[in-house]
Amino acid sequence: MKMLNIRSIIKTSSLKMIRMKLVALYLLNVSDALLTHFIMSTGYFCEMNVLLTEVVTNTAAFLALKILAPGVLVSLLCIRLSRATERQLKLGNIPINIALFLYILVNLNHASWIAYLIIALSI
Repeated sequence: MKMLNIRSIIKTSSLKMIRMKLVALYLLNVSDALLTHFIMSTGYFCEMNVLLTEVVTNTAAFLALKILAPGVLVSLLCIRLSRATERQLKLGNIPINIALFLYILVNLNHASWIAYLIIALSI
């Protein structure tokens, strides 16, 4: 199996790679939702996304909006991708890479706040 480095993963816009990126994006979205829910449950933090401030207090609505809806959208995108041209795949690769980068940053931010909480509460 050929090993891919980060640069080749970013540049590759094959159907298979874009589908893998969409799955990774969905998993990062799920971890964002779960970590947000956990951090919010501590009472030390509040939701910064003004669109989600009301939804975050309703667990069922929050999970449906943050996990179920994106899952449906990713599934529909994966189905639609099978009809995409090579040019469309290359163009679509750009926003997917940007979204992956941003979700990685969001998840790292959550991890840093959780680490901070663990350290602060153990002192």
